[in-house]
Amino acid sequence: MRKWLIGTVTALMLGLGMAQPTGLKACFIYVGPIGDVGWTYAHDEARRAAEKAIPGLTTQYVESVKPADTLATVDRLVAGGCKVIFTTSFDFMDPTLEAAKKYPEIIFAHASGFKRAPNMLTYMADFYQIYYLNGLMAGALTKSGKVGYVAAFPIPELKRHISAFALGVRAVNPRATVNVKWINAWYDPVKAREAAEALMAEGNDILAFTEDTATVIQTAARRRGAQLQPLQLDVQVRPRLRGLGAVGGLERHLHRHPEESAERHLHPQEPAERGLLVAGPREGGDAGGPGGHAHQPQVRAGS
Repeated sequence: MRKWLIGTVTALMLGLGMAQPTGLKACFIYVGPIGDVGWTYAHDEARRAAEKAIPGLTTQYVESVKPADTLATVDRLVAGGCKVIFTTSFDFMDPTLEAAKKYPEIIFAHASGFKRAPNMLTYMADFYQIYYLNGLMAGALTKSGKVGYVAAFPIPELKRHISAFALGVRAVNPRATVNVKWINAWYDPVKAREAAEALMAEGNDILAFTEDTATVIQTAARRRGAQLQPLQLDVQVRPRLRGLGAVGGLERHLHRHPEESAERHLHPQEPAERGLLVAGPREGGDAGGPGGHAHQPQVRAGS
């Protein structure tokens, strides 16, 4: 996120004719609080890094903005001198497009959407690749054959992530099910806790999530007898995947992209990267169901 944002702001400066950048103001509209330890926190880290790295850049942010308040927030930021505005949630897509038409001289960058304009670009990382790796580990580690997923909204971004995750689970454990509970919120610790508790009560011993808090991890940690621990690729996962013939692709990917190692991206204590965690007591030995590719993955949605 940091490198992308710095590069994007620099490119926009050049596009605005600022080869020697002076006085550019870039502003950010956040869907959650900067202390969410998740999506908004990561964006704000990148904002601060960009401000430090790019001479002449100043930034401003507004946190916890409701989609209905997006256009009014843009009005205030434009009045305050913002020349580039990042709207950092899918929910902001339509109001951002409306704002881009209203302010053709302002550059807008919208996260995860699919609508664009001459002065409105979109951006998104290829997170589905990481979710597939998460799914490989989940499928290798589950003992119950049930993998729970706490998801924010049923939007294209999340459906893509969950599909990739389920394909990863299927690659090593084709009889496992991925059970999804939608909470219809990016930041709602109460709903996230209730969903995590319900999934564990239903026998899901691995939990993954796409929402912006650490609540799923905290809920599993508080469960009686639950143990959370880093997923050690070499010790816990690689032998299982190798036994199922699935480790080759993972090894090749991590060899080409060491920055996407399990330690960095698949650690259960890094919710900013969307976590994968063990939700029940763990014992030594292999985990997961039988190998092979005969069955289609089962993704079940819950409320």
